[in-house]
Amino acid sequence: MEQVIADFGLGHVPAIEASSRDIPYSLERLSDFDSDVIIDTYEDMLAEEAETRVVRASAQWQNLFAVRNRQFLYLNRSRYGETMEGLIGSATLLLSHIGEREILRQARP
Repeated sequence: MEQVIADFGLGHVPAIEASSRDIPYSLERLSDFDSDVIIDTYEDMLAEEAETRVVRASAQWQNLFAVRNRQFLYLNRSRYGETMEGLIGSATLLLSHIGEREILRQARP
């Protein structure tokens, strides 16, 4: 998915670039991850969706631009493995959610 995101020309907020992978969610720092579109993945077999449910129900999460504007994509990553077929599937998934609709953008200072 990360390769497909890069191929789409989408970038990361500075907080992502400066962080290590698989960092835990922190409500105190959640606004650092605010962006026009948020893409996250979960693995059903690891119960990751249930683990983040409290965060996604919080006021801090609900106040993020992407969440308020229905531009948060929470995708089951087990459907698309690290194969050519998986890359094509991920690209199709992103195209259907991002490429085929108008994306709202935040005002930048």
